[in-house]
Amino acid sequence: MPGIKKGTVSILCPSYNHELYVASFMDSVMAQTNQNWELVIIDDNSTDGNAEIIKKYTDPRIKLIEHKWNQGINAGLNHAFEVATGEFVSFCASDDMLCPDYVENVLKTFNEHPTTDIVYCDLQLIDNDNKVLRGEKWKNIVGTRFELVRRLFLRGNCMLSPGLAMRRNAMRALYPLPLAISQYQDYKMHIDLLLNFDFVIMDKICVWYRKPSMKSGISNWDVATLKIRDLEENTLMNTMLQIKTVRQLKQIFTPEQLEPFGQMTNKFIPYYLGMLALKYGETEYKQLWGYHTVAKFLDESNNYQEVQDKYGFNFKEYLGLVRYMGESGWFKKYQKYKKLFNIMLVLVLFFALTTSIYNFIA
Repeated sequence: MPGIKKGTVSILCPSYNHELYVASFMDSVMAQTNQNWELVIIDDNSTDGNAEIIKKYTDPRIKLIEHKWNQGINAGLNHAFEVATGEFVSFCASDDMLCPDYVENVLKTFNEHPTTDIVYCDLQLIDNDNKVLRGEKWKNIVGTRFELVRRLFLRGNCMLSPGLAMRRNAMRALYPLPLAISQYQDYKMHIDLLLNFDFVIMDKICVWYRKPSMKSGISNWDVATLKIRDLEENTLMNTMLQIKTVRQLKQIFTPEQLEPFGQMTNKFIPYYLGMLALKYGETEYKQLWGYHTVAKFLDESNNYQEVQDKYGFNFKEYLGLVRYMGESGWFKKYQKYKKLFNIMLVLVLFFALTTSIYNFIA
């Protein structure tokens, strides 16, 4: 690992086929009001002129890593961190842009919060021509880190990764980032970070983020990428299994959610998490993870007997876990729309019948 430069922000930038945007990103880095930065940019074997444009920038603080084959975002970030020298590390893709005072605000925030390891910022959406889309801003959800972990566990991703900055010790805890996750790499990162580190959200826009519908590759929200997210849900949720104590569980979940478990024990943490996902998870995939997590826990030596002794959980109760699948947010929405559809169908049939009778009489 290289020597560390105090007071410097290492901007780690994955870049793939961003020929149309990368110059705007590079210019935004060069124009920072605080010049204590270095840029480690990874061209992930682009098939356009992306790398050639990057090479036009000859500032010695810019380090270009060229992959010989396409490896994905996390592989690029791992390689970038291996050569980064800054005291702080941040992320931004090369189809987005940093606001001029980004580095200045990051360093100021860390100086004002010496015990904080993570800094988030809000985003302003822009179009393909770098024009601000008025009224379109993305803000991080506000809450304690444990409240946010609960939301990440039960609902979905609520934090923004562009512009995310951290001290080296936090990035070191994440490194190496897993290579087999492509759509939820930032989602998983938020869980890992918020479970272990304090954070601050800067109350200002620090990144210009290109609107997703105008992006390409894995940032494009098409059917294929959405399906990959579903497939990665299990890996994502397994991140929560790093919770090892009842104390942590009580910090994250509400007393009402934990009340059915009574006197809890550390050994049963996977069982508790699985049941919480089953009962309160707002997607089918979170509930499926909960079911399989409970099943795996019961299958381990003596756990089934101990759960039976403590909670009266027998085979009938195990088979009954499926009842929770009808209580999630997605199922309630399905039931609501199904009911509305049935009502509309009855009304249509009624009017069709009325019209037929009227025409017959006429």
